[in-house]
Amino acid sequence: MDYVQRFIVQDLDTFEFLCPDPNGDIGQTPYLKSAGRYDTREDAFQAGIEECGGQFSVTAFFETGDF
Repeated sequence: MDYVQRFIVQDLDTFEFLCPDPNGDIGQTPYLKSAGRYDTREDAFQAGIEECGGQFSVTAFFETGDF
């Protein structure tokens, strides 16, 4: 079974996670399961800077799937 490292971003002001918006933008969700997954720490960090504007957390995790 293959495991791939991914990253999520959480806004520390609202405690919500960044997620894909249906119109192609980035939105926020209170649900961890709906959080957007980033392939690299750098992409997640850049999204946090651009979308959160304040304090945010980048968390790494591993997921499985058909890769």
